[in-house]
Amino acid sequence: MLEVIDEIRFCLKHNKLRVALGMALTLPDICSKVEFKNAKEMKDKYIKWCELYLNNEGYVTTGSDKVIDPKVCYKLRCAYLHSGNAELNQRKKDDFPFFELRISSKEDTGIYVGRNYYLDDKLKGIAIDVRHLCNVLCNSAEKYYKNRNKEEFCNHKCKIVDVEQESNAWSECKRKANSIMDRKKDRFSYDELTDEAKSLLEEIRQGKVNPVIPDELHDETDLKFTVALLELLYSGMLGEIKI
Repeated sequence: MLEVIDEIRFCLKHNKLRVALGMALTLPDICSKVEFKNAKEMKDKYIKWCELYLNNEGYVTTGSDKVIDPKVCYKLRCAYLHSGNAELNQRKKDDFPFFELRISSKEDTGIYVGRNYYLDDKLKGIAIDVRHLCNVLCNSAEKYYKNRNKEEFCNHKCKIVDVEQESNAWSECKRKANSIMDRKKDRFSYDELTDEAKSLLEEIRQGKVNPVIPDELHDETDLKFTVALLELLYSGMLGEIKI
């Protein structure tokens, strides 16, 4: 979740506003699925979450006039992600105001560009600073995430594996394990195992650790574990092992 928000802010910083807007508009989707687990209608969850969590993040202009209410925000999300535009009236029964995204500078100044305009007390047009809208959505989602149990978001991730990084890490583990084996006088001697390998072997024998090389090497702990496991494998201290 926080990685997505960081990427949106990176795009805003580098003036990639269309990319930032598309991802920012999905944040209420993620959060509303956590908030309303049993509700079925995505539209209702999205709108309700916006009503509950966006108002304290600069969502309302001075006075009582909303720049963009939750229903319009959801409609913009659908129009932008499905059709690649900000045209809200795509069906005959739609009756939304004209919507326009604007920018005022390279920084979010915390203000909206332009004003809503009305005809006979009916809202006819909306103009909003795209940077500020994205920041409002990011700030709200970030605050919501930090106030929830992180495990609630475990099913709302889009993980991207860096294949080159994984390959390099795996190659480094094999290099270190082979280097350890090359220094031994007796490759199959328990006494010549490194302390890490001996400790791991004891944990495996006690059933505390599953002797399976991790699918992904995330950090230094995974790397040390893999090197020790390879040493045990090369030393013949284990039977068949899943690699």
